[in-house]
Order: sequence, then structure tokens, then C-alpha cells
Amino acid sequence: MGTRYTVPGPPFSVELLADLHADNLPPEVADQLWPVVLQDADAVRILDSLDQATTVLGALGQDSSIGIPIPPDVAARIDQALSAPSNVVPITSSRRRRWIVTTAAAASVAAAIAIVFTAVTLNRPAESQPSAAPESSAVLELPSELPIAMLLSVQGRDERPGALADPAVLRSCFAANGLSPTAPVLGSAPVRFRDQDAVLLLTAAEPPAHVLALVVGTGCDESDPQVLATRSIG
Repeated sequence: MGTRYTVPGPPFSVELLADLHADNLPPEVADQLWPVVLQDADAVRILDSLDQATTVLGALGQDSSIGIPIPPDVAARIDQALSAPSNVVPITSSRRRRWIVTTAAAASVAAAIAIVFTAVTLNRPAESQPSAAPESSAVLELPSELPIAMLLSVQGRDERPGALADPAVLRSCFAANGLSPTAPVLGSAPVRFRDQDAVLLLTAAEPPAHVLALVVGTGCDESDPQVLATRSIG
């Protein structure tokens, strides 16, 4: 008879569900965990968000027409690291190539996990947490033509001014605009659009493997969608 493992019960952490979703757990553990997880509505909702976000990211990765510039601060750190003197003993070319490939792959996976984790976290029920002053950031000046690279630059951000900072209000805003209230949020940021304050929201869209960019007024709620512009990406 196979070994039985003690599996946790709900509520399940996002990290555990992400590992289960990505087949990162030992098969014997996953086999015992899946039946328990599928009985928990919150866990199923998070897994659905992971499915949608992973599909969207996979589709964007295959779209060669979409290019996102490296943020200046990231580029500066890369340049600094490359120009720094190294005391490492030289390694063979084959080992160096393997190290570069492994590092690049790890960086890509980490970026994807960060976006998926953000999408899932933004859709979890609000929990009581100590309040903290939000970090200030520049408001994005969004052109009327909604350039794709600029839209996708807010992936992973979680900045919504005013009432939209409340997840319940955000869900009602989605519903008012004909979207599922539980649609995964891939990114959000304050913008200036056509000379008015607004919010840019990224979410998974129909057809599958598409991202919907939604620009709404800061007062968007269930009774007033305040939609200013939309664009489907994918």
C-alpha cells in the first residue's frame, strides 16, 4: 500500500496552489491534494485565475509583434552588473553557455510567476491587514491610440486610486462593463487619458489567450461603468 502523506486543509496558500497547478509537487502528494483542493471554492477560483493568466502569458510570448522595452532602472542594473570586474575563475565555454541559458530561463520563469501571482492575489477576498502608505508613482500619460507596449507596461502593477482600490468596487466596475466580477487582474495603474484622470486595467479576455485593456474613470462602479476606451491584445 502506498505511503499516505498529511495534506493541508483550507484555506490553501497561493504558493501551494501555484506549485500544484505547475506540477511542482511530488506526484504522490499531488494525487492526495487535488481531491481536497477541488472541494474548496476559493482554491478553485484561484486555480481558474492561474489557468487564465497562464494562457494569456503563453499567447503573448508567441506574439512577435509585441515588444516591451526594458525599464530604465532594470537596464541600468544590468549594465552595472556586466561592467563590474569579476574575480571568478574562468570556466569552459560549454559550461558558460549552460549557465547563461539556465539563468535566462530562470529569469523568464520568475517574471511569469510574478505576473501570475499578482493576478491571483488581486482577486483574493480582502483580508484585514495593517494599513501602509502606498508608494507614489508617476501617472502614465496614455495616448488616445492606446499603444500596446504602453498598455502592457503596467503588467504586475497594483495601483488604483480612489474607490477602485477596494476589491469589491473593482469587481462591481468589471460587472458594470460586462466582464466577470472575478476576472483576473493582470495589472492596474492610474493614467491621464484625454485630459482626465482615469485608471488602466488589464484582464484576461475573450476569445481565450487575449488581454483586455480597459480604461475607466476613477468613479467606476456598479451603477456607472465610466468606460473611456478598450483594446483587445492578442
